[in-house]
Amino acid sequence: MFGTNPGKYRHRVAIEEQIETRDDMGGVVVTWSTWAVDVPAEVLTGPGRDAIAANEQQAEIAARINLRYLPGLTGKMRIVWDGRLFNIVGEPDLDPTARREWRCKCTAGIGDGR
Repeated sequence: MFGTNPGKYRHRVAIEEQIETRDDMGGVVVTWSTWAVDVPAEVLTGPGRDAIAANEQQAEIAARINLRYLPGLTGKMRIVWDGRLFNIVGEPDLDPTARREWRCKCTAGIGDGR
């Protein structure tokens, strides 16, 4: 399909979108809703690095997740793979081959759930 190597997308991911609602006191409640499941993807994790956040050391995992073009995918969504949450950094990039593949730069471990 789409002229790409079908074995390239050997991982399966879910994509979630952030939903904001108001509680009875007028406060914002953030939840995540499944936007797509069982999406074929190529997950390429890079070297992890340590970061200091709120005086605690946390691990951050950098990854690039490539998946076939899905209309409506935005940088406000997150990707779930192998039980890990990956926040999309910025807006996903389209490859130069006429909207066939999204290339998402992601982080995990810091800011899960934004």
